[in-house]
Amino acid sequence: MGTKDINVMNKTVCIKIMNEIFPEKINLLDDEDKFNILSTLTVLNHNNIENNIEDIEEDNITDGDRDLGIDSLAIYINNVLIKAIEDVEEISNFIKSSWKIKIFLIQSKFNSKWPTEVLKNFASYLSMFLLGDKLDMNENLKSKQDILQRIWNKMAINSYVELNINICNIGNLNDIKDNKQFENSKNALIKSLNNISYLKLIKINERDLEFIKENVNKKPFLKEIKFIKIEKDSFSKIDNDGYIILSNIYDYYSFITENKEIIDSIFEENVRDFQQNSSVNSNIERSLKEDTNLDFWWLNNGITIIAEDIGSDVNSCIKIQNPQIVNGLQTSYSIYHYMNQIKEEERIKERRKILIKIIKLNNEEIAEKIIAASNTQNSMNYATLRANSPILKSLEYDFRAHDLFLERRKSFYKNRSQDKNKIISTDFLAKYYVAVKKRNPSVAKNRTIIFFRDSENFNDIFQEKNKFEILSITLLADKIVKNIKQIELNKKEWTDDEIKDIKIHFKYHLISMYYEKYKYDFNINNLTEIINNMFNLISEYKNENNIKSLRKLSTSIEFEKFMYNNLK
Repeated sequence: MGTKDINVMNKTVCIKIMNEIFPEKINLLDDEDKFNILSTLTVLNHNNIENNIEDIEEDNITDGDRDLGIDSLAIYINNVLIKAIEDVEEISNFIKSSWKIKIFLIQSKFNSKWPTEVLKNFASYLSMFLLGDKLDMNENLKSKQDILQRIWNKMAINSYVELNINICNIGNLNDIKDNKQFENSKNALIKSLNNISYLKLIKINERDLEFIKENVNKKPFLKEIKFIKIEKDSFSKIDNDGYIILSNIYDYYSFITENKEIIDSIFEENVRDFQQNSSVNSNIERSLKEDTNLDFWWLNNGITIIAEDIGSDVNSCIKIQNPQIVNGLQTSYSIYHYMNQIKEEERIKERRKILIKIIKLNNEEIAEKIIAASNTQNSMNYATLRANSPILKSLEYDFRAHDLFLERRKSFYKNRSQDKNKIISTDFLAKYYVAVKKRNPSVAKNRTIIFFRDSENFNDIFQEKNKFEILSITLLADKIVKNIKQIELNKKEWTDDEIKDIKIHFKYHLISMYYEKYKYDFNINNLTEIINNMFNLISEYKNENNIKSLRKLSTSIEFEKFMYNNLK
């Protein structure tokens, strides 16, 4: 795909995200203004800072005439947003030492071009702005400069100041991977800021669409869970990285719910959703209802939680920063359903316990190993184990922009009653790509496991440079599959059952043939032409080689070669 096509597709995805998350008032703004707010939102989310979309528009946006290229500016002292000079005065009255000051500067553009010129301009006047020099700027920016000057004047001893500059657009980081001009501009900017003595850390970050998709729904999330300390060894702390606890079932129910509704986001890193008809889950719920004379943790493998941080003040409860339940979703939902079926007074009286592992972890590779090792209670296929792959997470957003739902986590959209005709399995992404780009429809028809089981095969298909082709091919394939059934064929040599069989078992050949001639441009007349050609090729090959089984023919590499050699 060309750069222009990718830019248009990225804008479509970004507009979809903004339309979904922004309130009506914000959605009345133009796309440039909305993207500025979105950029600020994701930067703050990434840094675990509490924020509100409407407050961002009012308190942080400096974009407009004479904005010096600074589209948004957020200032925090000890994680408190500073909106006015009065806020600085109030903090100085209560906190006499060790201010932790963070300044987030955002420059955003609703396109895929990385702004080298902006960095050059920043190098010439950003230090002047921070130091309080008079510049031709708008009132919003002037008020931010006034706040900064009051901070420098009132700043407590032993204070730490961090400047976090974020250049945001809807491009891709690979576009500037070897861009020396862009890198030189960054270095010049850092050099110009080094003369500001109170800046202890300067960061310049390029933020692309992948960053936005990854962080748009990330919220600072602190949860407490109570535990029961029965005897000394029932609570183990391991190298300051994790805990093993026994928690009351009611306390765990409180941990995973809010207003008696389960918290979806706490299961985001789990590789599958609740498997309602699983025999394992039926047994868990049966244990909860019937085995009231046995402690629950005797009968269950327990829960595994990974977290960005774990509070050090441990008494009868543990504070967990951004917890993710990576194993135990089935148990959690079973407890949730059981608790919702009984009265509140019965819930409170519940004395059975559940075993929980809590692990402080920021390493994605280790997290994947923990997920794979832990998820053995219900059987999983290889595609499920790949559910948290960054490219699949990214593609899930891309498909939503086209009103389709990528079932990255097994049963997630099915459980939320989405139209099944709009749900696409990750298996099909690999199959369609192999059929079209590898020209192997017979392999795509017959084999799925190899695309996900082996890292080499998975990484060969699901790499960043293939992402837009995977999306475009799947969108094309989805249109073809949905329109095959309605095409009426007058083929006297075929029975109705054979025509139906060919439409089902040769769909990968059909998709590949269509792409060879028309690429991504779908048209029902073109599809009718291609399907007629495919029937003719099948008939010719079948008669010449005395083939009886159409299903076996659909997985024949020899027929595949014949097909490509005779494409018209």
